[in-house]
Amino acid sequence: MFEQSPFNCRVEWGIRGAREATERGDIIIIVDVLSFSSTVISAYSGRKIHPMPFT
Repeated sequence: MFEQSPFNCRVEWGIRGAREATERGDIIIIVDVLSFSSTVISAYSGRKIHPMPFT
């Protein structure tokens, strides 16, 4: 992969990236780029969905 250690802002991916960021004590921001797919999966698994209107 590529080395990000010289940078203050890093981009990680998936569970492994979240775990590594947590171990470093980083602030973690999760961006859901597949929000529709995530909503369908959540609804299918029985979770309640509360849509937020875009205004």
